[in-house]
Amino acid sequence: RSTTPSFHREAKKHSVEDHARWLSVVHPAYLTTLPTLLDGIVQAYEEGVAKPPRIDRVITYAETLSPDVRRRTWEVLGARVVDRYSTEETGPVAFQCPAHDDLHHVVVTNVLVEILREDGEPAPEGEIGRGFVTSMNNWA
Repeated sequence: RSTTPSFHREAKKHSVEDHARWLSVVHPAYLTTLPTLLDGIVQAYEEGVAKPPRIDRVITYAETLSPDVRRRTWEVLGARVVDRYSTEETGPVAFQCPAHDDLHHVVVTNVLVEILREDGEPAPEGEIGRGFVTSMNNWA
């Protein structure tokens, strides 16, 4: 059982600058946030809004994480970013590979991910197609 305090803050109730100032006060070891909010917070620190805290890990979800945000997060916060690709409809789709920042592992117990050609048939490995995600845990 952890004795470390856990905080939850509703992103929409505060400005990006307020989040940056608050993080400078609470000094979290871990931060879970959207990539766009992380980008704004890092930019606020780059602009001198507050002194950036040192954070061990930042966990992102729900949106595409750009290599630029990952790099700047490391430079400004000293934090390794661990990405979780998810959708509102299915939840987790893929988790970042522990060994490679640019690779993800599909959460096969949660979703089936298929790459299909225009005719609906599976695309052979290496061929570009459309991605389809089927939830294994959703009645909708």
